[in-house]
Amino acid sequence: MQPQFTLKTGKVIGRSHILAGKNCQDSLKIATTEVGGHQYLVGWISDGCSEGAHSEIGSNLATEFLLNRTLDYLDDDIPLEIIHLFLFEDLLSFLKSNLLSQSLKTPQKQALYIKDFLLFTLVGFIIGPKNSTVMAYGDGLVIINDEVYKRDYHDESPYPGYLLINQKYLDPNRRPISQEFDVYMVKTANIKKLAIGSDAWLQEFDLVPLVWGHKHPNQVQRNMNIWSDEKKLADDASIIVVEAG
Repeated sequence: MQPQFTLKTGKVIGRSHILAGKNCQDSLKIATTEVGGHQYLVGWISDGCSEGAHSEIGSNLATEFLLNRTLDYLDDDIPLEIIHLFLFEDLLSFLKSNLLSQSLKTPQKQALYIKDFLLFTLVGFIIGPKNSTVMAYGDGLVIINDEVYKRDYHDESPYPGYLLINQKYLDPNRRPISQEFDVYMVKTANIKKLAIGSDAWLQEFDLVPLVWGHKHPNQVQRNMNIWSDEKKLADDASIIVVEAG
């Protein structure tokens, strides 16, 4: 029998962005769908690069695109275990299409456009009837039961958008840029709790234990509102919390 899960989300603009008059550069999307009589849960979080003038645009475009594309693949009966391979290629094609639509005439202008609009990190999951997968690119937080993955690149986070830039415009000393998601696989029956979050939680990790075990569907968001009022969560923060019922 397929496990039953509760799903809660929260997102707040970071204190530093409030003080600087910036928009929230995080984006969060979730959905549930039924395929072949089985339920699937899908979630995506994207965190725009703080150096980008309008990186919330790329962040929101990415989560909307990836959520819909994930649901399409599930509807098409593509095995959950390999969807991540297609999604990353599709994302790059989507970003290239956006870039080409701007009619930017020089590589320098293209690089500046990517910097301002199309740099973001990603964390997402698909929970299916038998298996589940978490996908990540760049900074962020992944929790699967008692396993905690603090994805911290120390201000050198990779972004999918870097793959659109002529490499001579990037720091030659940067770490290699991956052309695929990092993937964490788990049997769905083994999931007791699962969470994905943006990298704000790496600096405020003491708050993470307080997101679990709430009955009210909006309690995670309420808690984050309170923490923001208490001047915590300096960076934009998003989280999706999944718990077995």
